[in-house]
Amino acid sequence: MAKLAFHMSPLLTDELIEVLSQRKIFTFLDVLETVPEELRNISGLSFKDVLTLRSDIISRCCPLPQSGNEVQNDCLQNSALIPSGLAEFDEILNGGFPTGSIVELCGESAVGKTHLCMVIALNAVQEFKQQVHWIDAKSDFCARGVFQMLELKHCDDEEVGTVMESIKVVSVTNYFELYSALQNFQDNFSNLHANIRLVVIDSIPAIFFNFTPNQRVDGICLSHCLVSKMKQIAQEFHLTFILVNVTYRKLNEELAIDQESSDTSGAIKVRVALGKFWSGIPNTRLLMEKVSLDRRKITVLKSTNLPNGVSCIINPFKK
Repeated sequence: MAKLAFHMSPLLTDELIEVLSQRKIFTFLDVLETVPEELRNISGLSFKDVLTLRSDIISRCCPLPQSGNEVQNDCLQNSALIPSGLAEFDEILNGGFPTGSIVELCGESAVGKTHLCMVIALNAVQEFKQQVHWIDAKSDFCARGVFQMLELKHCDDEEVGTVMESIKVVSVTNYFELYSALQNFQDNFSNLHANIRLVVIDSIPAIFFNFTPNQRVDGICLSHCLVSKMKQIAQEFHLTFILVNVTYRKLNEELAIDQESSDTSGAIKVRVALGKFWSGIPNTRLLMEKVSLDRRKITVLKSTNLPNGVSCIINPFKK
């Protein structure tokens, strides 16, 4: 349950939050469950301000009922497909990544997952004038690399500046910074440009591998909170999350699982980081494999809207 914060109501000052916490009122649900007269005595607010505080919290924090027609119309008006910019890739995606979903791109280290995400981000910015929110959990985002990709496309200085400005990069080093970054993104979305449709997190294992074996249970509990936050943001703002994950040839069974799918050549068996819980998180899980120096194979391991096992060969490094 969300703790009390100033964005819930203009009346929630730091002093008032401290006064309420001393009476064990920590969350917005605690406020709503407290009788208004008692809340007036605790807070020192007028009865009118107490009612205003409750109204602000209800309007900003509590879900309101919607009819099925309203939900359907909202989905039809705001949902979209985000093409990757690679024709072969978009073909197996049925046009692109659907908004409101979580997509996981996994593969072995150094196979080119980050580069492919950059290709997708640049296509979203250049072709569809969308902004991209990039959360860098590995501290290796290379602005110079993006600049070089634009140079290879012979973009002029003005276009380069526009594209670089449209990719917003936030660096995080642990789980709590990542969750705070997502919360801040959600709280301030209305103040940001409304054309953000893509959020990239590179990479998820870098966050959770900070937990020691003794903290593994805590990590699982916290991952539930993180997943809920991502799904809430994806649905609320009609955008797509692309999460970068890692596969391994050999890894302790406690840290990886066997993910099996079938294609025309038989079962695909890979070990995907973060365990059994995480296997059910993405709406679509894609496997990236090296075929040659510049060619990569993309396979749909699992999906709620695509056939499992379909694949394509792409060259994300071409000019």
